[in-house]
Amino acid sequence: MDIFLRYFFSMYCCIYVFTKITNIDMNQKCFQISSLSFSLIFASLISFFTQDCNLIFRLVFFFFSFFIFMLILSKTKSSLVLSISFVSFSISYFSLVISGFFLSIIISFFPRKSIVLINPFCIFLGGIIQYFLVHILFHIKRLRKGMPFILHSRLMNIGTLSCLAIFFLLVYFSIAPPSSIFIHTSVLLFILFLAFLLLFWWRRRITLDYVQKLRMDEVESLYKRISDNEQEIEKLNTNNDYLSKVIHKDNKLIPAMEMALHSYLLEAPTMEAEEARQFGADLLSQLQSMSAEREGIISNYQKNTVFHPKIGIYSVDAVILYMEKRAEKFNITYNLRFDNDIKDAIVGFIHERDMLNLLSDLIENAIIAVKDASHREIFLHIGFLQGCLFIDLYDSGIPFEPAVYQDFGNCQHTTHADSGGSGIGLMDIWNLKRKYKASLQIYEYLPDSDIYTKKIRLLFDRRNHFLLQTYRDKEIRSFITRSDLHVFPLKEMKKKDKE
Repeated sequence: MDIFLRYFFSMYCCIYVFTKITNIDMNQKCFQISSLSFSLIFASLISFFTQDCNLIFRLVFFFFSFFIFMLILSKTKSSLVLSISFVSFSISYFSLVISGFFLSIIISFFPRKSIVLINPFCIFLGGIIQYFLVHILFHIKRLRKGMPFILHSRLMNIGTLSCLAIFFLLVYFSIAPPSSIFIHTSVLLFILFLAFLLLFWWRRRITLDYVQKLRMDEVESLYKRISDNEQEIEKLNTNNDYLSKVIHKDNKLIPAMEMALHSYLLEAPTMEAEEARQFGADLLSQLQSMSAEREGIISNYQKNTVFHPKIGIYSVDAVILYMEKRAEKFNITYNLRFDNDIKDAIVGFIHERDMLNLLSDLIENAIIAVKDASHREIFLHIGFLQGCLFIDLYDSGIPFEPAVYQDFGNCQHTTHADSGGSGIGLMDIWNLKRKYKASLQIYEYLPDSDIYTKKIRLLFDRRNHFLLQTYRDKEIRSFITRSDLHVFPLKEMKKKDKE
């Protein structure tokens, strides 16, 4: 029973460590069942058929059984599975030794005669401690996502060799006869040195992996920008070729029309009235046709080459452009306006990351509100008001329900749960408002009286106000119980808004 429990927990811990290192999802039922079943079968076999075998044989049998099982289960190349198996096996065995240390402290409080009786319970408790240790290890922040860098490492690296050395030294501790304190202390210090070497290797590989990921993201971003620029250049070249053909055509038509008009003016006095009228009507018709054709070309060119203003902060401009692409999917008109020198103002009033989150939440909420409306339009304006930064977002969606104003900032609430809204964006907006003590002002316009139905303004004035100005002031006042929301009627609102 003792061997069964010890090897069952050790095998299951090895499988757990392997899955965490490689980031395999262990929550799948079939994977959990197969792992538990294999651990039970293996523990049963090793307890019945290897009772007379020494520890080294059991460990070798244990390792190769674990290696073959993970090779079949992970469907990964054998050299990689072997490398990860070494690390998993060493971590599991190291946790077993530490759990044995804690267990020996617990047992020391019991009388020697009772140790035989409680031995199975002690081994079971040691297995629980062993699993707890490896479970806690992979809940450390830097290890939550496993060790992805090991998937690209060679079979023999500093980490694998350190794990092997630690494992063999721990086996030596387990089977070696008692010797001098100096030898034991030297071996223990060497194990600690290897553990620090393993920690150093692990931290360095995580740093290198992170730097490599940043470099790849930067290269990908540069390739994307190059691709976008090439597409823009191609579009401009196409428009340029088309306009060049039009100009080439006009270079012949316009002089011809000029000569026709000159001839008409010279010959008109000698023509009959009806003949002169018909000639003039034909000439006018040709000029109107040319004018209509040119107007269509210019309007089509302007439609296909819409240039939005930019703030000058790359990440913020990228978010605004990304939201523009999202708006295009729902045929939403997306307008922007930025005051001069707005870049320096943004940096002075709000952190760049918070600005990204705020714009993402504001525009995303507006897209959700507008995408099912008959008239779809969004307008973002960032500027100054009395020396303070403000962010205005107009949309043509339906207004908020009174319950949204009641719950704004206190709990998640949405008017568009059926179309993707969750209320998380409104909570994030409120948290940023509170962080910077900005005033949140919401304006509701009368239906059919304006292009837009509402406007949300964040004014960074350090006053932390919450204002609502609406044509539904009586309805909302009767519903609202919170004291920090001030509701004004529409007339006052329009006057203040214009000022």
